[in-house]
Amino acid sequence: GGTRRLIIPAKLGYVTFGLGPLPATPWARYNLNSLLTKMVESKGGNIIFDVTLYSAHDDEADQGYYDDDSPTPESYNSFRQAMQAKASANAAAKKSSILE
Repeated sequence: GGTRRLIIPAKLGYVTFGLGPLPATPWARYNLNSLLTKMVESKGGNIIFDVTLYSAHDDEADQGYYDDDSPTPESYNSFRQAMQAKASANAAAKKSSILE
């Protein structure tokens, strides 16, 4: 088990207007659009999920097209450091653009 946070970038998320269930009334649609606009402004359009694994089982229909490999601790740490560096660079760029 365990809980992980998934951060889905805007380009992989809901990018086409009108997808998904829409509220029935115009006022509710306006509120939803306002909320989505605020989300894009504050989070860069990222969709964030907290996912908990409760159980896992073997796939009986697995055709063997791919292998399920786990990353080594070294490759995971390298990836994590690269993501942290990218996040820091983005935050610094955003801060400098605000100050200008």
